[in-house]
Amino acid sequence: MSCGARPIGHKKFCRQCGVGLNPEQIMCIKCGAGLCTAPSRSGTVDNVSSQAKKINIYFMVYWICLAATLLFLGVQIVCVLGAQNFIEHHGGIPEGMRVLLGFSTMLLTLVMLAGTISGCMLHYQLWKLIPTHIARTTPGKAVGFMFIPLFNFYWCFVSLLGLSKDLKEALRQRGIQYQISEGIPIFCCVLFILSQLCINPSMELQFSLIDLLGMVIGLIGAVLAFLFYYSCKNGAIALLEQEGA
Repeated sequence: MSCGARPIGHKKFCRQCGVGLNPEQIMCIKCGAGLCTAPSRSGTVDNVSSQAKKINIYFMVYWICLAATLLFLGVQIVCVLGAQNFIEHHGGIPEGMRVLLGFSTMLLTLVMLAGTISGCMLHYQLWKLIPTHIARTTPGKAVGFMFIPLFNFYWCFVSLLGLSKDLKEALRQRGIQYQISEGIPIFCCVLFILSQLCINPSMELQFSLIDLLGMVIGLIGAVLAFLFYYSCKNGAIALLEQEGA
């Protein structure tokens, strides 16, 4: 028999992933599963849970593709350096190395494409959660305008820095104490512009100083982008949880 005392600490667990939760939570912050079965709130909880699951799935695919991109990029660098060495000493590239180089290029292209798609979908869903009276742009424009050459040098600040500011404002208006950094998206924007300027349009099998600089910038930008989206993802789920409470 219950004594009526309020549970202390993490006494509630998600039935899907088993993570410990606070008694007040209505959905799992890790997997997005709904935790409330009250009939009057089931519709709201199901909708909130569905949105949280989407965000978690897109983020998971995004960081997996990001990690795979870094792995295959390392393989690509080794292959290109090996090809350069053969060209310098033997005047050509062995057929096996040529096949390996082509295969690594294909894998790198595929994971980068998958990462770009999942990142765009995650970005769209995050903007979609911000109330229209707060959001400075629409989800479609936030994502779509990033693909306009040169204009995206300006738009990245609207799309990335604007997301952190507007999401933070939405959290503040709901009375949710969660901080989202505005410094990280600024660095992300600057590194994005620099990485675009360091792109080598030639298809030659050689690395220049600009190429290496672009890779370092891209690596730092990838880490910062991961931290930025991780922070925004947790803030968005906190916003969804408050909405369904």
